[in-house]
Amino acid sequence: MARPSKPTALKLIEGNRGKRALNKKEPDAEYLDDLTAPAHLTDDAKKVWAVAAPLLRKSNVLTVLDVFALEMLCNAVVDYRKAQHKSTTGETVGSGISPWKQLQSMHFKQANIMLDKFGMNPRDRARLLIDPQLGLNFNPDNAGSKEEKYF
Repeated sequence: MARPSKPTALKLIEGNRGKRALNKKEPDAEYLDDLTAPAHLTDDAKKVWAVAAPLLRKSNVLTVLDVFALEMLCNAVVDYRKAQHKSTTGETVGSGISPWKQLQSMHFKQANIMLDKFGMNPRDRARLLIDPQLGLNFNPDNAGSKEEKYF
């Protein structure tokens, strides 16, 4: 299976190792300014949102297009935590495996996939490099326009 393509901004942060041309027509979504959790999330998911959303926004990762993905991440983390708590009951099925352990494993995988998508794990952070293409005058805080952001 082929690797998924990286967003242009991530290529700039990590360094364009493949030296392929950067996508100059990539959609440039607005950053999410209202970090209030959606009303339909459970109280537990809202607590996860309250921690994750400000961190992602501060890292200039969270845009208006990422709300649905962040909702999935919050729900997966909540489900993982519930299954982890329930797995301590000692309840098992015929094979001696706790059904909660199985659910815990499934929700761990779901949460991990979403964490990867947001670059929220040590492996992804360790691969980040400063890209000399950005020059000495690049300031991510002032990268409002597409030209300033990518060139």
